Amino acid sequence: MSTTGFFLLKLTISGVLLAILFSLVDLRQIGSYIIQVSWQALVMAALCYLAATLLSVVRWSLLLRAQGVRVSTARLISYNLSYTFYSIVLPAGKVAAEAVRVVQIVNDTNDPEARGKVAVSTLVDRALVVCSCAAVAILFFITGSGREVLETLPAWLPYAAAAAVILIVLVALLPLHALLGRFSGRSDG
Repeated sequence: MSTTGFFLLKLTISGVLLAILFSLVDLRQIGSYIIQVSWQALVMAALCYLAATLLSVVRWSLLLRAQGVRVSTARLISYNLSYTFYSIVLPAGKVAAEAVRVVQIVNDTNDPEARGKVAVSTLVDRALVVCSCAAVAILFFITGSGREVLETLPAWLPYAAAAAVILIVLVALLPLHALLGRFSGRSDG
């Protein structure tokens, strides 16, 4: 199938799904809910998003600097905003947006080994996000807020989740620069 045909297929499927969604909801009711939202809440939501973006920039800056890759803060803010945009509009979502961000950072540096370094930073960043989410979930269940949810889950699921978190932590501790040597164009062996 051609690129244009594939795009038209995705556009058609998206249109059908949106038509189904809009047929199931009362748009006037949604409009009245939106109108009821205070401007203060919208400003606060925008400030929270800005704070999250800036924290992401700080995290990325630290990870890149640890790999010896220097990118200006202004560029990282731009890359994170484009990451958000691409994660919404690209078909593969966050994975494709992550690839775009890696390409942007690699193109912004003059380091021939930047690809591998940025890839390592990306993997560590994803591992940090997963571990952070796991920590929040564990706190949710430990504090008692999630006990009723926990009781409805299959008995094996918490063990599988714990094993997945342990595996992710172990993978994060591996010498990823050695594993990704071919990707960066050099070998460590």
